[in-house]
Amino acid sequence: RLSYPDYLNKIDDIIENNGDVVVPEGTTISWSFYTKNTDKLLFNYNNQSQTLVSSNDIYSTALVAKTSFLYNVVNTNKFFISKDTLSHSITVIKDLYPEIHVESQKDSLIEDRVYFKGVIKDDYGFSNLKFVYSKYDEKNNLLESGKSVDIQINKQNTIQDYYFYFDAGTLQISPGQKISYHFEVRDNDAVNGNKLSQTPTQNFQVKTMEEIDNEIDNNNLQTKSEIESLVSESKDLLKEIDKLKKQIIQNNTPTWQDKKKLEKLLNDYNELKSKISELKEKQKQQQAIEDLYKEITPEILKKQEDLQKRFEDILSDELKELLEKMNELINQQNKDQIKDAMDKMKLKTEDINKSLDQQLQLFKQLEFEKKYNDVIEKAKELSQEQNFLSKQTEQKNIDKNNLLEKQQEIENEFKKLQEDIQNLQSLNKELEDPNKMTNTNELQNKIMQSMQESKASINKNNRGKAKEKQIEAADDMEKLADQMENDKLDSDEENISEDIETLRQILHNLVLISFNQEDNMSSLQGTNIRSSQLSEIIRDQFTIKEHMRLIEDSLSALARRQTSVKPF
Repeated sequence: RLSYPDYLNKIDDIIENNGDVVVPEGTTISWSFYTKNTDKLLFNYNNQSQTLVSSNDIYSTALVAKTSFLYNVVNTNKFFISKDTLSHSITVIKDLYPEIHVESQKDSLIEDRVYFKGVIKDDYGFSNLKFVYSKYDEKNNLLESGKSVDIQINKQNTIQDYYFYFDAGTLQISPGQKISYHFEVRDNDAVNGNKLSQTPTQNFQVKTMEEIDNEIDNNNLQTKSEIESLVSESKDLLKEIDKLKKQIIQNNTPTWQDKKKLEKLLNDYNELKSKISELKEKQKQQQAIEDLYKEITPEILKKQEDLQKRFEDILSDELKELLEKMNELINQQNKDQIKDAMDKMKLKTEDINKSLDQQLQLFKQLEFEKKYNDVIEKAKELSQEQNFLSKQTEQKNIDKNNLLEKQQEIENEFKKLQEDIQNLQSLNKELEDPNKMTNTNELQNKIMQSMQESKASINKNNRGKAKEKQIEAADDMEKLADQMENDKLDSDEENISEDIETLRQILHNLVLISFNQEDNMSSLQGTNIRSSQLSEIIRDQFTIKEHMRLIEDSLSALARRQTSVKPF
């Protein structure tokens, strides 16, 4: 009888009149020998001999098969010892180690997101599958070891695919940190214990905050350049539409060349639309990166959403439909309708050009605001670090060189902060309406001097003086952050007040123009075509048109400052 280990989930077998078997490791093999005229039975295996005792002429024995072996049986009585024996073999199949394979693929949009697909194999089944990792800081110091994430599998399937993914957020990996990781699988071997196999160890490192900021800055530069290029291309499209319009008016009937030029305009528009769509997707990708690593205020998030919506408005199919209609009109040789369609095309292209230009100004302002918030947060963080170091400085058990190293690190970070402030000033100058930025050079120099004096005092073992200078530097860093926050509040309040007043004035002017237009139309209805009053009515209409143009300019200027104002 063959009694298999429970973990195999295999039904026991009974084999009769056959002494040779192949069994899994850990199988309990029970023999029962039915005899006649036998006093005793010898069971010989592995250079051992076991004398079996009968029960009603039935001799039994059992053992757990761990390795392959040969055995034979000899029966005897008081008259005879059998010399004619047959050898039999027990072949034991070992429970093999499980196999595991994995492939990885980084997300094309978010670099810190990695996808895995793998295969696990075993002869009988599995106990578990895990993703195991250890975390290190930017200086390669171990932070956490042997952390694991269970991966769901079907434990009975002997071959199966598995899937897994992680990103910096799910594993709480901060910028600059890295993890070393592998996948490991254990089989369900209950005889020898669960055997483990694992994939080769790999490393994954998140970019430092400095690298992320540099990448964002480079992307912003590229975005501004691309929007400027799109503004230029939309202007060129306007010129071509105007040129084609004049050419069609001059000809008695639209020509084959006119049709070809119209086809080119359609292609140019489609290319422009494609570039705008690509730019929109790039902005989505960048926002995903910023959302992952930065604390984005609700106000900034709202402005980002508004900018994305404005891209969608620019990408309307209205101009494309006009161009396609123009193509039909040229085939129909309808000159008057062609001229009307060309006028609509020109107006729509002007809207696109204006919207792109507004988008550029809004993007620059949003870039400035994000950078400004980052600088404030960095100043606050450095102030906290400097305060913490001042407390360590008074502890005599902390080595002088350790204190000097930490103070130098804070000083280096402050130098980077100074560079960020200079970049902010450059960004501010690019804006049509620069924001308020108080000159903080004197305060920055004072902070730097305090940090350098603290290092000098540490070198002289004057820790009391060093602590005093460190606290000074921390307080001034906090003052720097406060000054920038106050400037921001002042600018925001001033801009909002101005924009509200502008909008109020626009509404007031619209009402006045509406009344003027009604009066002019009433005057026109009762005027004879030969009356001298007609000239005055025409002049009034031109004045109304000029006033409407001024309102349009005011609305456009407002839309260049406020993302919530739709393009005009």
